[in-house]
Amino acid sequence: MLKCFKAFILVFTLISLAQAQSALLPDTLWKELDSKQVLLNYQDKFSTLSLLPGHDLSERIKTELNKREGQTTVEVLTRIRLTEAEQAKLNKLELYNLLRSVSTMQGIEYYSLTYGRMRELFKHSYAISNSKAKAALADPLVTSVPQEAEILMMQDDTTFGENVYRADYFVSQNDDAILVDIVNESTLRFNLLPIFEPDNLFTSMLIVPDGQGSVLFYGVIAAKVPAIPFVKNRFQESLINRLIALRGWFEASLAKL
Repeated sequence: MLKCFKAFILVFTLISLAQAQSALLPDTLWKELDSKQVLLNYQDKFSTLSLLPGHDLSERIKTELNKREGQTTVEVLTRIRLTEAEQAKLNKLELYNLLRSVSTMQGIEYYSLTYGRMRELFKHSYAISNSKAKAALADPLVTSVPQEAEILMMQDDTTFGENVYRADYFVSQNDDAILVDIVNESTLRFNLLPIFEPDNLFTSMLIVPDGQGSVLFYGVIAAKVPAIPFVKNRFQESLINRLIALRGWFEASLAKL
């Protein structure tokens, strides 16, 4: 009887995990993800999100992207498998503070089309008290996870120079998932040419622990790229490389826990 009960519990657990997995992504995407490790989707003019996991926090991303219909959009999806030590340490608070550790973005690299090699993305990255402030604050870590929060940060981008960004944080009430939306507060310029007006470079990162020893990282960038042939092509490719760099930053940060 005990063996039958244990077998029933095992089968029930496996079914529950399979249902939860199917709710996050269709089976076809899971298989493609297991095969390729990292999935990318690029749209010159956004119409729909094809890699977005099925999650309650995903509705915020859909709402934001619907406002940006027709903009250049790139998505990335990856599944990061955790070691037993990482699984033991990772909880919602650890994950939340990892995403608020904006100073750790300093020095991350991306592939530069101009230079044809890996290059530093952010020379400096730190939290600030307000949009006019220059003084760096310590990473705004917390002892408990709020449902929603906002921080401002200064990032010295090797392409756009020093600019202010706003990061909005949202957490799920159903699991340990966290969403971070980042928008530029100042105009991003390249060689004095305005490329992205305020709120015109939108980045979203959705982090979902899948309950099976892995974390799903979904990222999307949407931007209204100027319709100047050389400029447009350059920055469309740059958005892809920027998003890949952020995915790499998150994965490297997980490994340091």
